[in-house]
Amino acid sequence: MFESLDQLTALSTVLRRHGWDRAAFAAPDYMKMRFRLGTSIAETKIPYGLSPELQTLVRKAADKLLAAVATRHREKLNAVDMDKVLMDEASVDVSLRPEFWYVGDLPPNTIFHTIVTRSLRRNRLLDAGILFWWLGKEEIGRRLVGELQTVVRKLAGEQEYAEGEPTLHFGLRALTLHLTHHLPGMPSRIADPLIREGCNATAVVLYETFLAVLEEHFRPSGAPGKPVDDETALEWYRLTLPLSPRAFLSESVRFGLHTIGPDGMSEKVMNTLERYFPRMTDRNTPAPEIVKQLVSRIAGDKNGAPLVLGEERVRRLFDATLTFLASVRPPDKDAPEAPAYREIVAIHTDPDKLLRILDEKKAWREWLDNWKRMQTAGIKAPMERFTEQVSVLPKLTTGFLADKALLQSVYTDFAERFVLLRHAELFDQVMGAQGKVLHESPVDNDRRREDHAGGRLYLISTGENPTLSAAVAMEEGQLFVDLKDFTKRTFAAKEVKMADFMKWEFYEPILKLAKKYLVGMRHIDRAGIQINNLLGDAISASGDVVSLLQFSRELMTLADDYKAKIPGRVPEEMLTSRLQEIDAAFKARHRALVEERNRYVGSFNTLNGQLKALPQGDPKRQQLLVQLRGFQEAVNAVERQMQAAEQAHAEQRATITGTGLEAGVFVSYGSAAETVTFQDEIFGHMKVAIGEKINESARGTARDPIVFELLNHHVTKARKASGNKAMEYPFRVYIDDTIYGPLEPDLAEVLQKAIDERDVDGAKKVVQSFSQRLMNDLVPNLKKEAPDFRMLRLGNGIYNLGIALGEDALEKYLATVESERRVLRRALKIADLHEEIKRAFVFPRDSYEIILVEGEDPARPEIFVRLGAVLFKGFEKKGKSAVYEDLRPASLFYRLFLKHHARDWLAAEV
Repeated sequence: MFESLDQLTALSTVLRRHGWDRAAFAAPDYMKMRFRLGTSIAETKIPYGLSPELQTLVRKAADKLLAAVATRHREKLNAVDMDKVLMDEASVDVSLRPEFWYVGDLPPNTIFHTIVTRSLRRNRLLDAGILFWWLGKEEIGRRLVGELQTVVRKLAGEQEYAEGEPTLHFGLRALTLHLTHHLPGMPSRIADPLIREGCNATAVVLYETFLAVLEEHFRPSGAPGKPVDDETALEWYRLTLPLSPRAFLSESVRFGLHTIGPDGMSEKVMNTLERYFPRMTDRNTPAPEIVKQLVSRIAGDKNGAPLVLGEERVRRLFDATLTFLASVRPPDKDAPEAPAYREIVAIHTDPDKLLRILDEKKAWREWLDNWKRMQTAGIKAPMERFTEQVSVLPKLTTGFLADKALLQSVYTDFAERFVLLRHAELFDQVMGAQGKVLHESPVDNDRRREDHAGGRLYLISTGENPTLSAAVAMEEGQLFVDLKDFTKRTFAAKEVKMADFMKWEFYEPILKLAKKYLVGMRHIDRAGIQINNLLGDAISASGDVVSLLQFSRELMTLADDYKAKIPGRVPEEMLTSRLQEIDAAFKARHRALVEERNRYVGSFNTLNGQLKALPQGDPKRQQLLVQLRGFQEAVNAVERQMQAAEQAHAEQRATITGTGLEAGVFVSYGSAAETVTFQDEIFGHMKVAIGEKINESARGTARDPIVFELLNHHVTKARKASGNKAMEYPFRVYIDDTIYGPLEPDLAEVLQKAIDERDVDGAKKVVQSFSQRLMNDLVPNLKKEAPDFRMLRLGNGIYNLGIALGEDALEKYLATVESERRVLRRALKIADLHEEIKRAFVFPRDSYEIILVEGEDPARPEIFVRLGAVLFKGFEKKGKSAVYEDLRPASLFYRLFLKHHARDWLAAEV
């Protein structure tokens, strides 16, 4: 929480110098946590919990403090609400001392003196009697301070051990979040405004307690006293600037409802100042300039100025009475100082007693005279100081006789505090957004202990056990299967109810199939298969790799059966009608493209004849060559359109008949998934499986359209070269590098306008501009070892309609089976393949790695082929992952390769 405008200005300078925004400065880098679920900050969850002892302590400390505040002001509560307070468990053993504010008995420069004196100035409901009891020897508040000191030392020590992990930031945020979820329990049952303000008082004390503990921890380094732009103090400010009383309360409880609050500003004044300069922080206006403008607006507002000055009177009177009471020991009732002391207590608890007479000169003079008569030698200095402070209050008014310099300083002070408040709220929003990453485990101590022991949960405690146990990471396989075109197929048959068919013919057979692989207790041995999610067109499962691979093979058979049954769900007349519609549309489109192609071919032949008739060296030849290239490009473009139309037609027919339904499977292996359990009052019990390898397996079933176009290009090119239109790609998985150059927004806007207006010259200018920018980007980058292209997007992708495995998954599978079955690895050069295979298939690469695994049936070995490596989105730091396809025995390539090569390879190894 900001303490001054200078501090805010200095921080803004630091942020600009380093190029940080608020989140980059203050929010912990949760991606550095040793254990987390998810691969990006958007999907990351970090499970945490408090030890039972610490959880009980912090909750009890907060509850008892709130109960103490309510008990102190019991006369302001109605009898029914007071009974509710007294019946609450937290009210037991709350034995307050009489109301007082004297802090002289506390040793200065101690953590308890800091907590008490700061808390008293932030909330009107607090007094030293409450805080002395709460922080008394053997009382709950003192125990909380001691335990927090231990927790901070422990977290800081582990942060050094964990190589950059923000353990201390994380632990403190987890503690405040826990209190946010817990506080306050009483206001949910008692709606009285006093109880709600009591929650504010509780949050203030907890905030000051946390801040004092942190100050004591950082004091040896001198950090708390250093400016914000000091490099050695940045850690301190990162921890404390986002910390505020709001951090301990939910959004349902607002501060500033009363004049004397943690910010010394009421809701009414904050709303008024916000009206002067709405959304000021969104405009990135420097804080001093905002203050200057706010001061000018306040001074010129006949309604705003009196409101601000009225609140300043209350605040100054509160400070004056608190200063007096904090420095004067409560006298005996018959002591000479007693009348003056009682007068100040009355004003402190009911400031209107004095504020009402400030503008009545006679009444004000009479009060001053009476106050002077009460002065006694024992407390003369505090009384004179109080007189000096309150004597200025009548000057806090508008009008001809007002002290302009004084008013200017008051307006400036309010404007500065308002700016600091709004910037503190922005930090609070940053921490709130980051706080969504933290997930507190259900209140089940046995489950927490189990997860902590397994290294799957951060346990905040004061014990000797580490916050995160260094458990051996459990590993398992992850399977994801995605049905291609299921959504389109369902749409095509929208007149037919498919839900029951899906349930009986697909979902239930899958579950029945998975049950075959249940082996033992999954949470003990991770054997067998566990279905994580069963979606409309996708399935996620976990388990051992051997079971998952066999399961995926049977899933493919199941998908084939399902595909064969779907056409029968659509009435024959509907099927025939739709096929006729799409066939007619395709024929019309194909006929138009053929006519367009023939026109270009005719023009090309005419020009080519003219070219041949011209002698060498004739200047017209160059012109004709340019025109010929243009017509050839036009012919090629039309032929690409014809190919796309044929493919689209085939896909449309497949969608209608059901043959377009294809399944893609990817199996990965690595860290076991974690199951996060939620209990919601509306949605009930929910479980979500989260894990890095689940994400990888899902991305492995992608069908990248750019990769698919590249594959079609290779196939078309090979067919033309060989003259064999029946040539096919032999595998069901294809991986390739991709490159494309998207138009920058300014060029895209101009090109869109040119297209809309049929502006050829405008389109040419866009092409020329893009070409120039591309060259300016390419030329310097091609000379660098690590090019950083701005105009191009380099990547790669996968198109998966088969059974694919990550390298880790395949190696785990081979390590499991090689003790019982032979495994043979070979590098396969396409040039060495049998002619029958080369005539039938298109191979985009010159060689492949082949792995043969002797099967249970010697006549049917398992064949795996390495098809390349993919850089999955979200796994950029890890780098590319090698991908293998498990070839299906029914495929033509498998049969031909077995016939001409695989059997001989295996026989040679016997």
